[in-house]
Amino acid sequence: MKARKTIALLLTLVLAFGALTACGGEKEPAKETDPPAGDDRLTLVAGGEPLYTVMRPDIASDAVTKGAVKVRAALSKLAGKDAAIDTDWVKEEGEKKPEILIGDTNREESKTAKEGLAADGYRITVVGNKLCVVADGDKAMELAVEALLALIPESGDFSVEKTLNLTGVYVPKGPVVNVYDKDTTVDFKPLETLFEDPDSVVLKDVKTSIGSSLGMHFADFLVVNDVIWAYYIEWIDGEAGVALATSEDGVNFTKVDTVLRPSEDDWDNQMASFPGIWYEDGTYYLVYEGTGAPDKDNRGAVGLATSKDGIHFEKQGCIIDYRHDGQGLYGANVGTPDIFRLNGTWYVTFHTFDWTDCMICYASGEDLMNLEIYDGNPIIPTDKKPTDPASGTTGRRDVMYCDGWFYMVYEISTEQPYDDAHWCHMFARSQDFEHWEKVGPIIDQTEHGYGNDGPAFLVMNDQIFVYYRVGGSMSRYRLAI
Repeated sequence: MKARKTIALLLTLVLAFGALTACGGEKEPAKETDPPAGDDRLTLVAGGEPLYTVMRPDIASDAVTKGAVKVRAALSKLAGKDAAIDTDWVKEEGEKKPEILIGDTNREESKTAKEGLAADGYRITVVGNKLCVVADGDKAMELAVEALLALIPESGDFSVEKTLNLTGVYVPKGPVVNVYDKDTTVDFKPLETLFEDPDSVVLKDVKTSIGSSLGMHFADFLVVNDVIWAYYIEWIDGEAGVALATSEDGVNFTKVDTVLRPSEDDWDNQMASFPGIWYEDGTYYLVYEGTGAPDKDNRGAVGLATSKDGIHFEKQGCIIDYRHDGQGLYGANVGTPDIFRLNGTWYVTFHTFDWTDCMICYASGEDLMNLEIYDGNPIIPTDKKPTDPASGTTGRRDVMYCDGWFYMVYEISTEQPYDDAHWCHMFARSQDFEHWEKVGPIIDQTEHGYGNDGPAFLVMNDQIFVYYRVGGSMSRYRLAI
């Protein structure tokens, strides 16, 4: 549990930095029982005075009781004198008192703060003149307390914005599997046969409208403690970010949280989406396509974000950029990345756009922040003939590895305009990641417009499934002989 608390502490600092600041002096002297007046902030400590009482339920769990004691200790240390702590058997009469409410107190503000709280979730928010800390379960409460402690400065005054609404989710940890577990027996025969005798491969267990209520598409997968985690494009207020949803059957998904959003003023301030996910040695690595700041001309580049819990990600920076002179293979845009690691080497595949075609390229190396772009790119170019199914795009893809072979599923389209092109996906395999044998498509192209694209592998019950976009959701099939 100690490690998880440390993770929550560090990541919450990143998420909440913009919400809280130290506050200077006030126009009128502070009173012990009443916080300084302010239109947009609550001041909890000012001028060496702890202005808020820490309150918990009279009958509380250990997590709530210990949490209240920790918060009181942090405020006392900051103020240099003891902050007040009590239980909610002390009733409010008349004017509302300034209080930090830990857990399900009998105050109406606690109930209001908990409305709509996610399962295993927590929330730190302001209701009236109360700072409320609520959670669904002890594990989530422990994370909530650590998140609040992370916001208290080491010295000076302490205030919070009245619009504060910090949330998080506790997710039980277990074995994390990338695409498939190499120690299990995956039936790769249908995928191998696809390249030898494609007519003998059939599509089974077809499902449609997966994740339709979430608008889920362009997903990439992990399996955590036997639960499927899907990272997918999420649109909020016209901006594309990344959300996480989970499922036990690969069909019914529940959103956990938004895990990545565009930055405020950095190179990815318009979009941070099209996720590719990988887990290695306790760290979740998420590559994404970002667009934004003026020096990027709103053209895409590939960024990296990392996390210790798979939910709270910290951006590390741009790792693959387009060519600023606007010329050649990388001149217009790079994006829709996928990430894969084998024998200590990272492989990041991505599309490039030369103003005419999208084509698949890759970079590799032992350090994700110092990748070497393959000088033989593109590894899967578009077709030469305008009537060919992949004459305009070889794009978004996913990669697996088995017995000396890399296997790829990737999207294709005919020539521009893309919103009127025919879209679908194909398969490829390689033994060196540079020379690829192609086959497909094995499902129909769209008549016009996007669809049957954005594919990804998922292994369930040792069977290989392919998920792909249809409209505003996903469909899937299982490869079988």
